[in-house]
Amino acid sequence: MTKPLAPMTLPQPDQPLVHDGHGVIRFQENVLVRALLDAASAGKKMDLNDLALVKAPIEDRVQFAQLIGYSVSGACELSYYDNEHGDRVWRKMVMFGKKHRFVRVAEKDMV
Repeated sequence: MTKPLAPMTLPQPDQPLVHDGHGVIRFQENVLVRALLDAASAGKKMDLNDLALVKAPIEDRVQFAQLIGYSVSGACELSYYDNEHGDRVWRKMVMFGKKHRFVRVAEKDMV
């Protein structure tokens, strides 16, 4: 497990809430996490190649990449990261790097 470079200043975002049709309000599941849990419960293994074949919303794929600690530069190159989201996380990375003197990225590299 990697150690955060700096304490988190913001709480983790809450999942959206959904009504399950049985009178219960639940957190919205992530389709990829559900696929992993279902496979593990059945004694099966899944890797990232298997998950790529699972029909899932783009938002779930973006969230999953973040949850497993994908690098920011690598995530921004994934086919399902749109330019707007990629630009937003890239700017966060540049600001984080400047604040913590961790990375040195030229302003012109910001899209």
